[in-house]
Amino acid sequence: MGICISMTENGDPKENAIAERINSTIKNEMLGSRRFETHEHWSKRCLK
Repeated sequence: MGICISMTENGDPKENAIAERINSTIKNEMLGSRRFETHEHWSKRCLK
């Protein structure tokens, strides 16, 4: 899929907030308010 899991270092709560904000932005730009009926439908639309 091209997605890699990454962990931030312990002790800096701001790092997680930045990562969550970026994830939210990407999710909203890719999906918006679209609804998908099946996983297959989602993968065909989002994993081009």
